[in-house]
Amino acid sequence: MTKRLSFAKKLVIHLTVLMTLLPPSKAIADLQEKNILTLTGRGTVLAKPDIAYISTGVLSEAKTPIEGLEDNNAKMQSIFKLLEKAGIEKKHLQTSNFNIQPIYSHYRAKPGKAQRPPQISGYRIQNNLTVKIIDLQTIGKILTALVQSGSNQLGNIRFDVSNKQELLMEARKKAVQNTLEKAKLYAQEAGFKLGNVLSLRETNPNARPQFKSVARSAALQEDAGITPIAGGQGDLSLSVTIQWQIIQ
Repeated sequence: MTKRLSFAKKLVIHLTVLMTLLPPSKAIADLQEKNILTLTGRGTVLAKPDIAYISTGVLSEAKTPIEGLEDNNAKMQSIFKLLEKAGIEKKHLQTSNFNIQPIYSHYRAKPGKAQRPPQISGYRIQNNLTVKIIDLQTIGKILTALVQSGSNQLGNIRFDVSNKQELLMEARKKAVQNTLEKAKLYAQEAGFKLGNVLSLRETNPNARPQFKSVARSAALQEDAGITPIAGGQGDLSLSVTIQWQIIQ
């Protein structure tokens, strides 16, 4: 009897030391691996864009770098003046690319003649600007005016929302609610109770809203002098994965 008690004490001590050495999460996983419920829920909110980003600029070619730069600078100055007149603040303008590259001419050698190396025949100057527009009603007019002012590099329109953090918080609430509804349903139908939450993990917390195009307004379609642009609307969503201890 004494030997059995001694063995039991040693076993308890051994298990206690083992649980102390194991990380809490590892200990829970080892002891309750078969009694854990893991579910993932998704929360989605409607996102209507109120910000647009466009890329514009000028690509110039000339015999010399100076000639090309002078032409490029003159046209870029016109673009800056146009954007200022349209009400775009300087803090919403950012140079995204500027480079000067040589233009090479390649010659095909005639039969019996040595191949000539490529020769520089001119220079290409490129200056690009990213513009943030907070009044979406003006996008079409601005795009048309940019081309008229000398921009020959225009595109990469991207829409976004200014209240993204608020939308993410709402999506988190919906994701948790969705996960809880599933857990309660499974617990009720399978005949068990939900214990403590063991873990909670969020995925895609910085998801960008995906916007779908909508039909343009009749007024916009009828004005042939304005470039038609539609911001549309989209969804912003994220997922939450929660683990519960199952109580039988």
